[in-house]
Amino acid sequence: MRKDTCLLCQIIDGTIPSHLIYEDDLCIAILDVNGAMLGHTFVIPKNHSPIMEQVPDQELSHLFTVANKISSALFEKLRVIQGTNIYVSNGVPAGQRVAHFMIHVIPRMDKDGINLQWQPKLVADEEMVTVELMLNEQLKNT
Repeated sequence: MRKDTCLLCQIIDGTIPSHLIYEDDLCIAILDVNGAMLGHTFVIPKNHSPIMEQVPDQELSHLFTVANKISSALFEKLRVIQGTNIYVSNGVPAGQRVAHFMIHVIPRMDKDGINLQWQPKLVADEEMVTVELMLNEQLKNT
């Protein structure tokens, strides 16, 4: 997707209105109008990067720092919340709906009906060892 047709880039440049709660040189944070809970926030880099691997490390670090600040603000101001989920849907199979990286910060309460659970999958030890070796090797080279 090109930057000029990206929904989030259009929100960043003000073409599409949003409920902006934070902005600095690198990112914005907006309330999700279709959020899982009141206060569900997106932290969005101003530079167009479709997936996390394309966001420079320093910028990525800043985005998570901002997500943490948003989480703290939600606890402080929406006193009914008991937790937050901070997560990334990285790629279409992971649930990413817009080709622009973002971090979700979702306020949580006990029995709020939001289900981010999955069924554990039993993996054979041989498969675990194979993946462990592959990833160890890859990460040594980065």
